[in-house]
Amino acid sequence: MALKTAGLVTILSLAASPAFAGAWTQDAGKTKVILTASYYDAAKIYNNNGNTQTAPNYHKFELNPYIEYGLYDDVTLGASVSLQRAQQNVPGDSDLSHAGIGESEFFLRKRLYDENGLVASVQPFFKL
Repeated sequence: MALKTAGLVTILSLAASPAFAGAWTQDAGKTKVILTASYYDAAKIYNNNGNTQTAPNYHKFELNPYIEYGLYDDVTLGASVSLQRAQQNVPGDSDLSHAGIGESEFFLRKRLYDENGLVASVQPFFKL
């Protein structure tokens, strides 16, 4: 069964054409905004032996806005910011919680080449 699945995945992968969507820049003055949210909740953990055991409840909510702005037709400014709130309920103790900015990325994308559907760009970035 695993061999059939691996063969199917290989065939489907070869049939797909590459998109390389990350190389395109926004038109000057245009903005793209994508907002995602996630929620994670856990009441069990794995110990060193790989067995599950109960643990204090842990909750995490994350909001992740992704923003691109076309500074020029060939230059895009962007950010992917992580806003999060995490809380762990510790019995007999006060709840531990934290809210703030998580791993976030800020970038500048410069298009270097664009001809016949082939686009090449460079994108330096920094993470917080």
